Amino acid sequence: MPPKYKQYIFICTNERPEDHPRGSCAGRNSLAVLDALKAEIRTAGLLTEIRSNKCGCMDICESGPNILITPDNIWYKQVAVEDVPEIVEEHLKNGRPVQRLIAEA
Repeated sequence: MPPKYKQYIFICTNERPEDHPRGSCAGRNSLAVLDALKAEIRTAGLLTEIRSNKCGCMDICESGPNILITPDNIWYKQVAVEDVPEIVEEHLKNGRPVQRLIAEA
C-alpha cells in the first residue's frame, strides 16, 4: 500500500526532567513548534499532501527541537517557532531544504 501523504514530518516531543544533562526537545519548546507547523501547513493548503506527527526521542537531544522530514531524509535541528514559515515555504512548497537548520551527520 503506497503512503497516503507525499511527505511526513516527525517532530520530537520527548520530555525529560529539567535537570537532565542531555535536555529534551519538549523542554526546548517542541510542542509549540509542532502546533506552528500544523497551522502553517493548514494555511498553505497542504493538509492533503503533508502529515505532521509528534514522535518520541530521536537520540540527538542536545540539538533539539529536532524534526525529520521523510522521504527526503532531511533532519532539522534547533528549530524555533520562528523557523516554521521558512521550512514550509522553502522546503515543503518549493523543495529547497533550509540549509541553516540541517543537522550534520
